[in-house]
Amino acid sequence: MTEAIKGKEKEFFLVAPNGDKIEIQGVLSHPGYLAFKAYKATQGTTRWGEFTPLDLINEYDVGIIEIDSEIALPATLSFASQEELEDLAPGTPVASVGFPVEGLAGGATATKAPGTLHFGHISALTDVFMVRADPEHRLLIQHSVPVTGGASGSPLIDPSGKVVGIVNGGNTTVFKDKTESATAKVRLPSAALINFAQRADLLQALAEDKAEQELAEDELYWTASAHAFDDYFDVAVDDFEALAKKRYAVSKASNEVIGAGKLDAGKVQSFKLVSKSYPFKAVPGKVYGFIADAENGVPIGINVKNQATSQFLRDAKDKRQTSELELAPTAWVTVTEPTTLDVIVWSLVAQPAKYELHAYEWTAPSDEPATEPAP
Repeated sequence: MTEAIKGKEKEFFLVAPNGDKIEIQGVLSHPGYLAFKAYKATQGTTRWGEFTPLDLINEYDVGIIEIDSEIALPATLSFASQEELEDLAPGTPVASVGFPVEGLAGGATATKAPGTLHFGHISALTDVFMVRADPEHRLLIQHSVPVTGGASGSPLIDPSGKVVGIVNGGNTTVFKDKTESATAKVRLPSAALINFAQRADLLQALAEDKAEQELAEDELYWTASAHAFDDYFDVAVDDFEALAKKRYAVSKASNEVIGAGKLDAGKVQSFKLVSKSYPFKAVPGKVYGFIADAENGVPIGINVKNQATSQFLRDAKDKRQTSELELAPTAWVTVTEPTTLDVIVWSLVAQPAKYELHAYEWTAPSDEPATEPAP
């Protein structure tokens, strides 16, 4: 929700128990929310050469809404300690109080209704990849407390009354509602009652300004855990090499990493164009292919220029003559004379785009001269 509010604070408001509107001064989102949302697209499973991203819920899905400090706050709940959070186990009774409204009667008076209390149990504890993990990394709580739209953000409370999690979603089946509009959809909660909450220490870290530091440590865990899955880039490289053989009738390539880094726009509220250029020497009689790995899932693009003339180059056999933002963008180039290229990695970013740029070189078949560069 905080991501939806960000930059539009004046368009939203909170409702106090007495019905008064409370203006929103600002919002904070956990930095891991967008970071993991992008990263999970790079990990998945491969079947018959087709890559399918991991089907995971939104992780690090916590935020803070800031209001005028002079407004009297209601009684607040205490966070469970780190030791108590890591001691959570399946079967632990939990409860949640909130304001579910989606698909329920009384929507017209929802702002005047009291919070509703629901009970359930913890059914499983997993890491952000929804697999078994050590207690430190079990940041996702699966529970059987009933939830629907409007319940997100509700506290998940243990038997002692302490907050152990923040409700952020559940399993649903989505149907199209043609009675409303062509694009309208209806979500029906699953009868399995496997719903989700983010462990409370994620919110506490955000409140204590520790989220960025802890996320850097978590990203190392993501990388280590990713060995259990297929990586999108590995599949893309296989397709890239197969295309080279089909398109240019070449055999084995030599390849090297010619660049790696991060495209970072800094603290921005909207997308900003950022790029990095790498020189590369090309000669006639060769086919050059460039492919980049968007390592953290933020899409990137590749452009290739003649360094001397600034002319954009794309081999005539490359059907895609323009650069697009992708997880594994490619570009193909051949030259008719020795040429120094500028290979440019670029993106429109609001968050850092980590990448690694690879250059592949094939010898063009002697009976088929290399093609002319695109005009």
